[in-house]
Amino acid sequence: MGNCLSATQDVAQDLIRKGNEITTHCESKSFEKKKTTPSTATTTSPVRLSSGNGNATRPVSTTSSPAVKTKTKTKTNNNNNNNAKVGKVKAKPPNPTKPVAAKSNEYADADPSRWQFSKELFSGSSSFVSMGRQEEVKGSIVRGEAQFKANPGAYIAMTYQTDMLNWPEDQQVYTLIHRSGTQGYKPTGISKSGWMTVLLNTYQRLPPFKNNELPMAHRDKYTDNMTHNGRKLHSKNNKPILPGRGMGCGDTPLLKIIGDVDPSDIHQGAVGDCWLLSGISSLAEFDGAVKRLFRKTPNMDQMPMDGPNKYTITLWDLATWKEVDIVVDERLCATPDGKGHLLGAKPSEDGELWVCYLEKALAAHCGGFDKITGGQCSKFSLIDD
Repeated sequence: MGNCLSATQDVAQDLIRKGNEITTHCESKSFEKKKTTPSTATTTSPVRLSSGNGNATRPVSTTSSPAVKTKTKTKTNNNNNNNAKVGKVKAKPPNPTKPVAAKSNEYADADPSRWQFSKELFSGSSSFVSMGRQEEVKGSIVRGEAQFKANPGAYIAMTYQTDMLNWPEDQQVYTLIHRSGTQGYKPTGISKSGWMTVLLNTYQRLPPFKNNELPMAHRDKYTDNMTHNGRKLHSKNNKPILPGRGMGCGDTPLLKIIGDVDPSDIHQGAVGDCWLLSGISSLAEFDGAVKRLFRKTPNMDQMPMDGPNKYTITLWDLATWKEVDIVVDERLCATPDGKGHLLGAKPSEDGELWVCYLEKALAAHCGGFDKITGGQCSKFSLIDD
């Protein structure tokens, strides 16, 4: 892993000297986290009903591979770094994990004009990373749709069997999918011949680009050719993800690049780089260290902006012992299965994207995601003059 990142030389030397305190393997001690990994998305397939059937049948859940219901994130113990030589970067005192805005209030002050409502016919199946409450309601679908539209912050989707609109109201059934706890929900099999209807409430923090594609003039030299496990990630039918632009990632009014940096911002994705994220978690313990990596990005405090965004991340090249600037665009890599889920690290609970772009820059500098899969953070130098 010769060519990687860094943040303050004195900090790095102290972290490496205390290698036993921060070195972590994928099997290392960790604590449980609420979200699930995007590598094993669950799908649902409901049962079609006939008028007069009586009680509706709930959707039957299936998975294309064993579902993983929990994942881990690393949290570095930095309590013994009181004597570290930190130069311009000061270690944070031990404190509780930063508070996260309550999900129920996340959209309370959201700009109403940024909500996008859509309605599609589909096969009845869907994929998701995690699923919140599914509220099955018996009664008028028309009234249910009005309730759904009036409460976009509460509900992410509503589904029903299309021909039920012609049934007596006391036989109609629909399902409200609550936004809280739901991640990566995507209906599949969208077609005019679909036998079910899905309604979606999507918050677009940023305006979308045509066809969900970043204009060519604003693309970096890495993303289009990135691979994972030797497989090319992106194609016309599997596009990179644009956070905050209605593609199921970062669709929150809280979206930002850097906020209150904390080790709890780190949420590992499907890349086997927990060793690297452990080192980044240690870096997050030092005030200003992460912002210093992004210091050459213009207007950093205003990012992301409505137009195309690029980020300059200053890393340390161990082969030449010099700083290198890695410029990446706003696109994040998608899993190669075409389900539109993130491959790498996910945004923090309060909408910070710095981990996503730092991981992307590291992968780009080191030669791809396969080059950062597996390792030890004792081989990871966190330096920046």
